Amino acid sequence: MKIVIKVLFIISLTLGNFVYAGTCGYTGGVSYIKTPYGYNKTGEENGVCLFEKGDITVHVADVQSGVKMDFIYDPNYIWGKLNNGNWAKLYTKKSIENLFSYAKKKNSRVITVTNAQFYGYKKGRFFMSFPVKDGRKYISLGPDMRIPSEKGEWDYRILNFNNKKISILPYYKFALDIYGGKSIVGYRYNYRGNDVACRSRIGRTYAAIQERTREKQGPIQNYSPSLLIFNAKHKTCNEMQKIITKWGVKMKDVVMFDGSGSSQFKSKIKNRIKKGDNRYLPMGLMLIGN
Repeated sequence: MKIVIKVLFIISLTLGNFVYAGTCGYTGGVSYIKTPYGYNKTGEENGVCLFEKGDITVHVADVQSGVKMDFIYDPNYIWGKLNNGNWAKLYTKKSIENLFSYAKKKNSRVITVTNAQFYGYKKGRFFMSFPVKDGRKYISLGPDMRIPSEKGEWDYRILNFNNKKISILPYYKFALDIYGGKSIVGYRYNYRGNDVACRSRIGRTYAAIQERTREKQGPIQNYSPSLLIFNAKHKTCNEMQKIITKWGVKMKDVVMFDGSGSSQFKSKIKNRIKKGDNRYLPMGLMLIGN
C-alpha cells in the first residue's frame, strides 16, 4: 500500500521585518509593497491599495502608475480678519461624506478622501491654518503659522505632487512660489507643540513616501515612490513614528497633518470610512485612481 503525503508550502517574499505584499497599481513590471508583518491588504482600486491592522489604516498610492493627489473644498469663500491681524479665506464646513460626494462629482476616479490641513474658526466658517496651493492658486496663504513667535520654518514640511512625482520637502519662506504642482504644508514628523497633544492617544493623520521595489528589464529612470496616508484612531506621536518607520519610510519623508477628531477618511475600497468624532472639515486630500 502506498502512502502519499502532500506538503503545502506557503512561500512569501521577505526581507528583514517586511513582507512583500505583491503588486499594487504598477503596470509596467512587478511592484512590491514593503508591508510590515500583521497588516492585511483589504483591497485595491485603480492603483490605490488599502492595508489595515487594528485601528491603523494605510492607503498606498502608486503615483508612477498614474494615481494623482488633489484637494477638495467648497470654492466659495469670503475674506475675514483673524485675531492675529492676518486676513484669511473663510470656507464653509463639510462632513467627510459631503467632501467625498463632492469629490466624486468633480472626478469620477476618486478613490479616497482624507483629512489633511489644520484649521480654525471665524464667523461660522473655517480657515486653513497653513498654506495650500493648487498650481498658481493659493487655497490658503497660511494665516496661522505663527512664525517666528511660537514656531520656526523648521517645524513645517511640504507635501508636493507635480507631474507624477511626489515629494516631501523642507519649508521655507517663498518655497511654494517656487514649487509647481499641488502643495500642502503640515508639521515635521517629530514636532511636539501643545497643539498636537503628542502624549495623548488620539486620532492621527500622516503622509509619507516610500521607495518602491520592482523588477523590470532595462534602466529604471524617474521612478517616483509611493504616497502613503496613515490614519489611526488612538495613537501618540511616538507610537505613530514607530508605526511609520516599520514601513521602511525615512522620517525626513513624513509630514504630520491634523489629528484628534479631525482624523477622518472615506474610501471607495470596501466602502471603508473613519469619521473621527464626526466634526466637519474645510477641505480634504483626494487620491485619484489611474
